Amino acid sequence: MVLTQGGCGVTVLVDVREYGRMQERLALLGELYKAEEQVASGECISNEDAKSRVLSRLLTDFPESGRIVSEVDALH
Repeated sequence: MVLTQGGCGVTVLVDVREYGRMQERLALLGELYKAEEQVASGECISNEDAKSRVLSRLLTDFPESGRIVSEVDALH
């Protein structure tokens, strides 16, 4: 609902749930914008490097995950 004053919109009333969804979308858009800036400035890594880092961290933090890591590696 848009409230007007002198024929111009001055206030918008939005359902609380919709407002929450809007806030979440804005936060996501902000993260996407930040990511695009990082890519444009060269602050990124390849998918292969990211995968390698994640799998390495899994093996370090959860040695028992070796079987799962091997299965994931075999898929790619």
